Amino acid sequence: MAQHETSPVAAKTPVTALAAALLTMVLWASAFVAIRHIGESVRPGSLALGRLLVGALALLAVVTVRREGLPPRAAWPGIVGMGVFWFGLYMVALNWGERHTEAGTAALLVGAGPLLVALLAGFLLHEGFPRPL
Repeated sequence: MAQHETSPVAAKTPVTALAAALLTMVLWASAFVAIRHIGESVRPGSLALGRLLVGALALLAVVTVRREGLPPRAAWPGIVGMGVFWFGLYMVALNWGERHTEAGTAALLVGAGPLLVALLAGFLLHEGFPRPL
């Protein structure tokens, strides 16, 4: 009789990982309600800037704790481009849309994004659909 090996997926998940996942889910779910509420009094661009500043401070804290340096010079055009397109376009459009959409609907649409990207990549880019996906 062959002995089965334990895969990393089958291994017990540490309590800290479960707590982190639960906290992430609660914060993610409440973010849509908070954005909907704040969006009534704060303009979409200002809200996007606030989100950028919070993210930048969190990233700065991680980089400081890990004592990492700045990215190489060649990476900066891509970083700036992503900043402009992600926060400058996507976040402002998302914040504007959430002013006119219920929080649950917005959460469903944003949550379905990764699934749609995976499906489009599988079909249009011929990447296929590996088993873990």
